Amino acid sequence: MTILKLISGRAAARMLAGMAGCLMLFGTAYASTICPTASLSTYVNGTNSPCMIGSNTFTFGPTLSYAGLSLGAATPPTPNQITVLPGGGSGDPSLSFTGSFAVGPVVGSETNVFHFTVQSGGGPITSTQLSILDPSVQAGELGVGALAGTELVCLGGTFTSLPTGVLGNLANLGKYGCSGVSVQSAIVGQGDALSLAGLGATVGTQATLTFTTKPTFLDVLKIQTLNAGVTATVADGGLKDSFGISNSSVTPEPASFGLCGAAMALLAGLVRSKQGKARRG
Repeated sequence: MTILKLISGRAAARMLAGMAGCLMLFGTAYASTICPTASLSTYVNGTNSPCMIGSNTFTFGPTLSYAGLSLGAATPPTPNQITVLPGGGSGDPSLSFTGSFAVGPVVGSETNVFHFTVQSGGGPITSTQLSILDPSVQAGELGVGALAGTELVCLGGTFTSLPTGVLGNLANLGKYGCSGVSVQSAIVGQGDALSLAGLGATVGTQATLTFTTKPTFLDVLKIQTLNAGVTATVADGGLKDSFGISNSSVTPEPASFGLCGAAMALLAGLVRSKQGKARRG
């Protein structure tokens, strides 16, 4: 005897509709893993990519996801030495890339490039904000230094290449193969005026891009350069990217899963009760 026969037609229809909703809920929530706090290497190798923050999907490819470029005495951190910290929710997801980024006191220069895509799970992506974390510039007796960051975004398309050398000036970086519309944020940083001008930067630690076309997909390049002269030391704690997404769908809360579980348990109880009555009859 089937479940549909054990339960009245109207009740069966309600139960099946509820079960279908629960299955869709579980399927939506677990289409990708939740972005964890983990080393960048686990994102680059596909262990944690694609992943979700709220209803939004972040993807890092097996190639073109990170580049640490250097001149002189600089030694960029490897993906294993960089930690990815996810934050926010469906309407305000963020990713921070933290580690020890430092150049000096011997003359050197370093560029770090982070590359990933964002797919909105709800409404359009309205903005993105780049933040430089814990910048520090210590001029030496014989030299000065600076650090600066910027962000390139390909709207509705993808980048196909990354910089191949240290970027001495972050202005007018180009498209890097963007198949959509390429836009660049302001270039912000810390350091002496001459060094900042050489990087094409102005003083600051945050730069915001607002999108008038309201895309639902972005390809993102986050770029920073650190330059240190003789006896100078330049460092920061990494970069953070925050996104504004309007009318985002909401990832199901644990209570929603609990309700689905309770409904399924109730269904099982009704079936057992009907089976018992059928045998007694």
